[in-house]
Amino acid sequence: MKRGDANRLIGLVFTFLMLACAQETDERAATRSDGAGAGESALAPGDVVWIDTPVLEHTRDFLSLADYLNPALPSNWLSPINYADGEVSVRIELIEVARPSSVPIYYLVGWSPDDGSERYIRGGARFDQASGVVEERVPVKSFQKVVNGRDAGDVNDDWNWSKAFRTPNGDTWGSNGAPYPLKVKVRLTLHPRP
Repeated sequence: MKRGDANRLIGLVFTFLMLACAQETDERAATRSDGAGAGESALAPGDVVWIDTPVLEHTRDFLSLADYLNPALPSNWLSPINYADGEVSVRIELIEVARPSSVPIYYLVGWSPDDGSERYIRGGARFDQASGVVEERVPVKSFQKVVNGRDAGDVNDDWNWSKAFRTPNGDTWGSNGAPYPLKVKVRLTLHPRP
């Protein structure tokens, strides 16, 4: 083999290896062990994924999310880690809707405190299309109090944060009729007060 041919071959092998490494890095970023994929950041110290669902199918407005809770998260959001004064990252992916004409579609995650009361708070997203992803990071205390079935402002400190939640649920409806069946993925991550 001539010297020029050997250099070209080395250059081709080097280029191939660089492309293979770049592809492997991209694949690893999309499937990290912490569950974060494209568009989601890694967990910082103290952050905890609270709810993480596979694709769910709603055949009605209400669906329990109990099977998708992180069992390691205590219901006390004040101590030893203060999540109540922190933030929550909400990621809702609307995958498929039987009746696209029902948009806008609302998808909310709601729950009662674990103190036996019938109080309720919720937060989530509005979809103006029949599919898409909404991601936002908001203060935990900006979730809405629900009074007589209607939002009544931010919950703030008007909640028993030492018994922050019982079984949460997904709640969805369309402004122009029922969108069911509806397929969705939900992920809520808590970020403690710094």
